Amino acid sequence: MINLNKVEGYVKHGLKEALRSDLRKLKILKEADVECCAYHHLRKFMRGDKRWRIFARKYSSRTGYYTDLMIFLKNKERIAIEIKWRRNTISGKDRRALRSVRRKLGVKKTYFYSVLADGSLYEKLPAKRSAEKYRLFERVVDLGYKDPKKIDGWRKERSAYRK
Repeated sequence: MINLNKVEGYVKHGLKEALRSDLRKLKILKEADVECCAYHHLRKFMRGDKRWRIFARKYSSRTGYYTDLMIFLKNKERIAIEIKWRRNTISGKDRRALRSVRRKLGVKKTYFYSVLADGSLYEKLPAKRSAEKYRLFERVVDLGYKDPKKIDGWRKERSAYRK
């Protein structure tokens, strides 16, 4: 059986590494690809425990927002994940949506994943509200390359798939 701490640990750490690997292997070209890859990795991680469910693009009438990935334990929302492609910071709308999920659905942990080639361009929130301090986590997935030439080479290789 997989407990909540294991799932939270995977979402916080393991998922980032899995997405980085997919990014380097050019399995990710846009935001929809990130969502698909994250969904795949999470399903693979939780496959042994039938109590867990994951839904993509989950709409909640109570919040009025779509959440990119929502993880349920039995029939209770536990973790919400918002994913953005090439976003340098969390937007006000995404922050409000995650706050609404925490308040109205009782989700304890929310994650904002930004996937971009160079993670040094991402600006984390300068000051989180007290409720966000231990409940909103910003995760940046990048190529992990320090050399700009490697990043440029990846971009050039990626452009071949975008034609």
